[in-house]
Amino acid sequence: MGDALAFLRWKLPRIVEEFPVGLFLAGDNAYSNSNKLLTPFTRPQTTNSYRDAFNFHLSQLRIRVEMAFGYLVNKWRIFKSPLRVRIANVQTVVNVAYIFHNWCINERLREDNMWDVSEDDDVASALSRVSGSPAEPNIDLSVGDEDVSLYRRLYLPTQVYPEQTSESELLRNAYVAKL
Repeated sequence: MGDALAFLRWKLPRIVEEFPVGLFLAGDNAYSNSNKLLTPFTRPQTTNSYRDAFNFHLSQLRIRVEMAFGYLVNKWRIFKSPLRVRIANVQTVVNVAYIFHNWCINERLREDNMWDVSEDDDVASALSRVSGSPAEPNIDLSVGDEDVSLYRRLYLPTQVYPEQTSESELLRNAYVAKL
């Protein structure tokens, strides 16, 4: 069974469609581009260097995600063979493995660098500690739900891409326009 067929048979498409505004799943060309699933431009659609650059950046993102799964599999040997748990418990096993995996990474970083970024920590001050440069006062690194809509209104007027209907197609073209 191919990835695209497995994707459709699982409950993931329903979960993905409920992603908040601005959150997308990155897929390869085996999938169809949709409102919440970003896929590369097809070869005939790659009509300029910007679209080719988008495909490259999306590919790099997917490679990093695959590397994260590879790290997980190599750290926790339970994933080297089929899991011996009921299908209903697979998600829990994977979630626990990621929690332990992230804990191990945080412990290694804390021990190696004697710095840690906690959930309550300010991103700017954490970056300042790591880089050794003073933090910019009152820097806001947050992105709200309204930011994506504002971005689309400013940079993606619908008349620019009249043939595009899905949000992800508009977003793909927004990234291409920025390149």
